[in-house]
Amino acid sequence: MQFFSTLVLYFSAMAFAGWFLETVFRSFQQRKLVNPGFLQGPFVAVYGFGGVGIYLVTLLLPFDQWGIWAWVLILVLPSVVEYVAGWFTETIFHLKLWDYSELPFHLHGRICLYFSVVWGILSVIVVVWIQPFLLSLLEMLSLEWRWLLTGWLSMYLVVDFWFSAKMYQRYAVWITHLKENLVQLPEKILFPSLSLRDTQRYFRHLFQPLHAFPHLARQFREKIKEFPESFRDFVKRFLPKE
Repeated sequence: MQFFSTLVLYFSAMAFAGWFLETVFRSFQQRKLVNPGFLQGPFVAVYGFGGVGIYLVTLLLPFDQWGIWAWVLILVLPSVVEYVAGWFTETIFHLKLWDYSELPFHLHGRICLYFSVVWGILSVIVVVWIQPFLLSLLEMLSLEWRWLLTGWLSMYLVVDFWFSAKMYQRYAVWITHLKENLVQLPEKILFPSLSLRDTQRYFRHLFQPLHAFPHLARQFREKIKEFPESFRDFVKRFLPKE
């Protein structure tokens, strides 16, 4: 059970660190505050899974026995996690949340050489500095605090995953319906019978994934080019700025 606790806490720490890194980078890049990642809370799950994967590799394949092969797996693992995450969202939600197709040496647009090198460098930093630091912090926690944090974070992450998945599923269904009704007037296309205020709230929530993933926003802007200008002007107020 202590191993499970370590995995949950380590996943949460790495996912939060990834969220902080992505938030700073993306906010600076887009010159506005951005909440990145699939989840709605302050966690980027890909970093959590990647961090846990690296931890398990160092645990199961000690460097003194596996040497260079352990390092090769550690350098490659983050790109594998990113590829699987891209495949998962495209298969389950039929949404391509990011696309590296415009960059050289990419694989299906889900991973590319440039970012694989970046993830490899970050993996080395994690193994040499971050992982020992986090594990030492976990060892300092009392048993009561350890299980309190494990229980709270486990429940929070499950709920966040659930509601985030429903949010992306709702957007995917709406987009599918939109594509099937390009010839219809906008007011006939799955608009809720709500007040103006509730309608605005509806679209802010519906388009929330577009703020986390710029590629998704670019895809949406392409999809609505065939719609009347009045419709485009209406939805643009809820989209991230270009």
